[in-house]
Amino acid sequence: MFTSPAHGIARGRALNSALSYVRCQMDGMNSESAECICDRTRQKILCRSCGQTFTGRVRRRCSSHPNEIHLMDFEMCPYCKAPCTQLKEFGDLKKN
Repeated sequence: MFTSPAHGIARGRALNSALSYVRCQMDGMNSESAECICDRTRQKILCRSCGQTFTGRVRRRCSSHPNEIHLMDFEMCPYCKAPCTQLKEFGDLKKN
């Protein structure tokens, strides 16, 4: 079966994306505490790769609800597509 270099690059990107997702999920796990993090507030997020800031939550895995997925959580930068390991959350947003 013939595979072009483009197929190899696409497979490499898919693998990197999958590994990044697993690393982000592992970062969100805290074995010492079984506290639910599902109802976290939105925060300011900085991408350490491109420098863009945006509002939301970085995707983390809840130890109480490991199969729960919040669709509006970010697993990558919406601007440069950097993995969530490059995203840094800063304090809660003040509600007016």
